[in-house]
Amino acid sequence: MEKYPNIPPMADSKDSSHFFIETLETDCYGSIEFVGPGARLCQVQPKFVKITPETNCNHLLSLLGNEWSLRKPQLLISVTGGAHNFKLTSRLQDIFRDGVIEAAVNTGAWIITGGTNVGVMKYIGEAVKDFKTDCRIHDVVAIGIATWGILDQRSLLEDVNYSNRESFISTIRQGEPNEVLLDPNHTHFILVDDGSEGKYGVEVQLRAKLEETISTQWSLRTQQNDVTKIPLVCIALEGGPNTIQTVYEAVQKDTPVIIVADTGRASDAMALAFQRAEPSTEG
Repeated sequence: MEKYPNIPPMADSKDSSHFFIETLETDCYGSIEFVGPGARLCQVQPKFVKITPETNCNHLLSLLGNEWSLRKPQLLISVTGGAHNFKLTSRLQDIFRDGVIEAAVNTGAWIITGGTNVGVMKYIGEAVKDFKTDCRIHDVVAIGIATWGILDQRSLLEDVNYSNRESFISTIRQGEPNEVLLDPNHTHFILVDDGSEGKYGVEVQLRAKLEETISTQWSLRTQQNDVTKIPLVCIALEGGPNTIQTVYEAVQKDTPVIIVADTGRASDAMALAFQRAEPSTEG
């Protein structure tokens, strides 16, 4: 695999009431080989990097475009929802497989999720796997942005001397985890570490900033030769407080949000609130 010598330094040191962390230039990046039940059928290993929540999103754009050589997306599909196992109806599974994934392929879209092998992220991963008929990695770009401190076997991703990083491939076994596993069908992972363990949602604000940065700074040229930002849409299914926060962040940035009702918990609550909201009298 290629080496990434130009990944810039992350954030400055930070202090909290619970711990002190000195953040340095990241040396935790490379490729992942998934093995065991549930491992991806394709032999192309997903790339990953560990960063802090304060990482400059312009640095991440450089990583995505220059180091990971990803083509500019024509559309961003941000999927948020339950980080625990729940049941989707066969109809919604078909929508994921034949709707979201096929739309991503046909439009050159990127799919961005929480990246773990549970809940809505697992359904996205399974839809990606079902859709792929060969190992062309550019068929679907599925980027998982996850909290480092909730991941099982995360020590394997950094248990290597920096001098050997160029040839490093971490092996993640898809068995019964003590914590959460990464989904083997995503193509890239951005893992956000604030020093905490077992704390969900560390990545939420950085993910929102990165999606907005991609949308606004990687502009598109229309058939009329006008320059426009990359369209971004957020899809919410099931979920809890972090899903509500993600939707809130999206609405604050005028991002269109699709809330899928009848999937449970947060999405049902938000759908019900919308249905019962008084019509606006402004404007």
